Amino acid sequence: MRKALALLVASQKTEKNSLQKVSELLHWEVSQMSFEKETLFLIERLRPNIIFFDLETYEWEEFEFIDRVKQISPETFLVLLLRPSFELHLPHNKLEKVDDVLFKPLEQVAVEKLFEKVSRRLGFPRKDEFPSSIEFKDLIGYSSSMKALRRQIKAVAPRNSWVLLTGENGTGKEVVAANLHLSSNRANRPFVAVNCAALPENLIESELFGYREGAFAHAYYSKLGKFELAHKGTLFLDEIGDMSLRTQSKILRILQEQSFERLGDHRPISVDVRVIAATNKNLDEEIKKGTFRKDLFYRLNVVPMQVPPLREREDDVLMVADYFLAEVAIEHGCQRKTLSPSAEGLLLEYPWPGNVREVKNLMERLSVMVSEDEIEDYHILEFGGFSSHDEGESLSLSDLARDGNLSLKDARLQFEKEFILRRLTGLRGNVSKTADAIGIERSHLYRKLRLYGIDVKGEGRLPPQKMETK
Repeated sequence: MRKALALLVASQKTEKNSLQKVSELLHWEVSQMSFEKETLFLIERLRPNIIFFDLETYEWEEFEFIDRVKQISPETFLVLLLRPSFELHLPHNKLEKVDDVLFKPLEQVAVEKLFEKVSRRLGFPRKDEFPSSIEFKDLIGYSSSMKALRRQIKAVAPRNSWVLLTGENGTGKEVVAANLHLSSNRANRPFVAVNCAALPENLIESELFGYREGAFAHAYYSKLGKFELAHKGTLFLDEIGDMSLRTQSKILRILQEQSFERLGDHRPISVDVRVIAATNKNLDEEIKKGTFRKDLFYRLNVVPMQVPPLREREDDVLMVADYFLAEVAIEHGCQRKTLSPSAEGLLLEYPWPGNVREVKNLMERLSVMVSEDEIEDYHILEFGGFSSHDEGESLSLSDLARDGNLSLKDARLQFEKEFILRRLTGLRGNVSKTADAIGIERSHLYRKLRLYGIDVKGEGRLPPQKMETK
């Protein structure tokens, strides 16, 4: 992303350090020169956005510097640097021609406010609009599917190809996108994430393309859009399957042309962005339903990558849980919790419809709510709030825990029965695959099916058998 230019005209370098401390944070570049005959010529060529003129080092009567600057570069923001005592000796008609005055020694807060003031006027990002920095986060787990995903990231990241990430909510698609960016040759450039599902229809253009001051009511200052912020970097379009067709059309146009116009400005702006898109929806089905554009799908789906759900990598569940227990302890400065064998067993039995995000939330909740150092299975039953795959339904572990007529053993049996039935249904009644998926012998699974009255050959279930709870 291009930087704005600030020029310091001074004979000493002491003030440049004060300006640079703030300017680097706000993406400005500061250059310095002494006042000479060629200075005005260079100003005309460079057209700096701000000129800081240290008036105290020069005699006012020797030149009409301010008038000349305003003639050759009227849009330049001119700031005088001087000590408070020196201001009394300046003619008021001269002070009226400058845009601002900063007193020496420069205070960081005053400098930062001035840079942000000029940034708003020029349409450069405000401090809170800069893309947040991202850190490399490893993908937790060493299951075969995670090893394959790491290999894909290593192969795809340097190629600059566009990527379409698919996967359920909570699987870590944004982490994959960030790792693709940080492993690419754009790693030192911005990574800008856009939640497409959260973009209101009436704000889509202003958010993506930006606008000029006065472009519409309440546009009190100019603002850069997401595409311009991501210039030379990576643009992450999350939840693209939730965009309206009208929004998809606008996105497609800019993706094809790599050029757009800000609202209120007819000058075309070209950008160079790598696009990584993500969705939790089956876009093939959305295309058939007419809710997603086929041409946009083909434009985005250059390199497809599938982020696997947690239930398909059960070997990673305990590693993921342990990782987040450690993370919570570090963030909150508290004792790290451990999982008892019975708690680990319960975590391994649960299908995790919320994926890694659900594990993270649960581990943080348990770290806060459980007073003991070791987390037991009954803690998970009490505070878990587990949900099922089917929308609107629940395994109701919290309800089981509140049921005063149920023992812990009965609650476990009810959960196990529901768990096996759902996993079996998901695998279309295939007992062998189900046994492999949940990590038990097929003969053991048959005994449990008989115990719980689940009939894989008939239309539903066998007549209920008496449960043995001993």
